Amino acid sequence: MLSSISVSQQGYPFGSITPYDIDDSGNVYIYISLIAEHYRNLTKDKRGSLIAIDPYGVHDPQAHARATLLADFAPVLDSERSSVQARYEARFPASINYEIAHNFVFMRGTPVKLRWIGGFGDIRWIDAERFKSAVPDPVAYHAHEVLAHMNLDHADALQELAHAHCADLLPATRYEMTEITSSHFSIVAISSTGSRKVEVSFPVALKSAQDSRVALIELLRKARGQAT
Repeated sequence: MLSSISVSQQGYPFGSITPYDIDDSGNVYIYISLIAEHYRNLTKDKRGSLIAIDPYGVHDPQAHARATLLADFAPVLDSERSSVQARYEARFPASINYEIAHNFVFMRGTPVKLRWIGGFGDIRWIDAERFKSAVPDPVAYHAHEVLAHMNLDHADALQELAHAHCADLLPATRYEMTEITSSHFSIVAISSTGSRKVEVSFPVALKSAQDSRVALIELLRKARGQAT
């Protein structure tokens, strides 16, 4: 959710759901209509905040990770638009059609500070330099696509992997992969009595999201071998 300082409502914070992209330096990008409230607000006052939450933590969001990024927003220069647009459209293919209805522009949010909450008791401010200098995980940027594919098409495999890596895991009604990075992935087993998270490490760190397919197949093969 993006929040900006409202022009029409005399300085009240105004928030709405907004898709965004992020680059390797931590800058965020929004694609916004010239008639949008956020565009009016951010061109009057560049200050905004973007909160990102764990989509698999909606049942108990305070127990899951989330981050609030304070950023200064400005339009992307014409000389940068093509590269920003190519990356954004790869992440959000439907955005190709947005300009049919209204004029849209890209705006970049330059980080000022980050409020990180990893869960109960794991809370801190992170300054812009530390945030921007962090090394991006090569798999996490594409995690949504991997998770969606596994959860939609490979529920049985997730069940096998979860039980292979957690001997005392009780049978569940649903298994969801909720996280994948270069080093590990997580599966949550959900039943009528609650949920349990199983974290599985990759034997070798992945170099890209494409590597996850081979790594998961190999782990599943080993899991099935153990079962027999």
